[in-house]
Amino acid sequence: MWTEQIGYHRLWSGLENKDFRREVFLGLILETYHYINSASRHISTASAHCTDPHWKRLLSEYLAEEYNHAWMARDSLVNMGLSKAEVQNAHPVISTWSWINNLCEIAREDTLGYLACTKLFEARGTETLEGAETLQRLAEEYGYPKDCLSPLVSHVAEDVKANHTGLLEEALEHHSHIPAAQAHRAVNNLHDLKHSFDQYNDGIILYYSDVSNYIPRLKVDHFSL
Repeated sequence: MWTEQIGYHRLWSGLENKDFRREVFLGLILETYHYINSASRHISTASAHCTDPHWKRLLSEYLAEEYNHAWMARDSLVNMGLSKAEVQNAHPVISTWSWINNLCEIAREDTLGYLACTKLFEARGTETLEGAETLQRLAEEYGYPKDCLSPLVSHVAEDVKANHTGLLEEALEHHSHIPAAQAHRAVNNLHDLKHSFDQYNDGIILYYSDVSNYIPRLKVDHFSL
C-alpha cells in the first residue's frame, strides 16, 4: 500500500504530463544518484548495529552487492550533459539528506525495521524495470539523448536479479515469531520512511522548479559568503 502511495506522488504524474520544466527530470536523476550513493552508508550502519548472526550475514552480502553502484547513475547524468566532476561535486537537496539520515537512524536502532524498509526503497519507481523503462521514455520526451539512462537501467536490472526486495523474507526464514513490540516498531519506522519519500519527491519539485537555483546544487565553502 505504501509503495503504491509513493508512486502516486504528483512528481510522477507531473513528469508524465510535462507539468514541470526539464530540469526537474534532471533533478530526479541527480537525487537518484545521491540516493544510490548513500547505500554503503545505511547498509553498513545496519550491519554494524545488528545482533542477529543470520541477519548480519544477509546485510554483509547486501553491502557487497550494493556498495559501488552509484557510477551507473553518474554515467547516466554524464550522458544527459553534466560533467563527471559536476556530478561528483553535487550536493543533495535537503529532502534527500533527510531521507538518508532517517534511513540511517532506522538502520542504527531497528534492524528488523531496516529490513522491512528495503520493501520500499528497493521497489520504488526508479528501482523497478518498468519504472526504469518509463524514465528512459521520459528522458527522450524531455529532449535528452536516446538511451542516456542505459547505465541506470542496468543498475535496476542487477537489483531485480539480486532480489533485494526479498531480504525481509530471507531474514524471517529462521524465526517462528516476532515479538509484538518489535513488529510495532518496525511498522512505525516503515511508515516514517514512507513520509520521508513524500518529502524527498516534494524536495525535487521545489528545488529544481526554481529557476534561481544552481543545478547541480553546490557545496558552499567559507569564501562563498
